[in-house]
Amino acid sequence: MNDFNTYLPLIKIQQKTNMTIPLNKKLHFSVYGSYTLDKKRSVILPATSIPYKVGAGFSYEIGKHAIIKSQTNYQYNIIQKRWEWFFGAGVSFTF
Repeated sequence: MNDFNTYLPLIKIQQKTNMTIPLNKKLHFSVYGSYTLDKKRSVILPATSIPYKVGAGFSYEIGKHAIIKSQTNYQYNIIQKRWEWFFGAGVSFTF
């Protein structure tokens, strides 16, 4: 007989806040934060290991459909039980 709880869907509640300030036509500065609450709280394998996050970043439009981005986050890692820095950069394309 199967356990009914193993077939329940993952329910994740997330609150996000994002404020973007245009510095000129192509350059934007963003400040953001998020909080995630998992209904399946497993210490061994949580659905998200970063429930709290605050950060800031820049984005620059290099074309009509391309943006380059950089960001810095300060986030809480529940697996290691400590706050940590995260730095990222990327390119996004929209079609």
